[in-house]
Amino acid sequence: MNFPLVLVQAWDDQALTATAKEVMWFMVKRLDVVDWTPVKLASIAKDARLKPSTCSDALALLVRRGYLDVRPLERRSREFRLPITRRPPRPKVKPAPPVEQTALF
Repeated sequence: MNFPLVLVQAWDDQALTATAKEVMWFMVKRLDVVDWTPVKLASIAKDARLKPSTCSDALALLVRRGYLDVRPLERRSREFRLPITRRPPRPKVKPAPPVEQTALF
């Protein structure tokens, strides 16, 4: 059986919690790499037999680690899409210190 590469990467990631891996398993069943799919948190939590707050934390971790693409919608639902492969997490960039302007003459 063939699994999406992003799922295999999630299962191999030591930094992901078991809950996040379980949520990823249920998300792969619903999503594809092309279309955005609206997903309600309550339905994922029910399928995975998790509390909604636990499921929300797992989804946030998956998005932050690059395993899911997300687009917010109205009415407490979000649209998700699978990337073909995991995207590296965005590094936290410190803002550059302000440059002082000095007169040249």
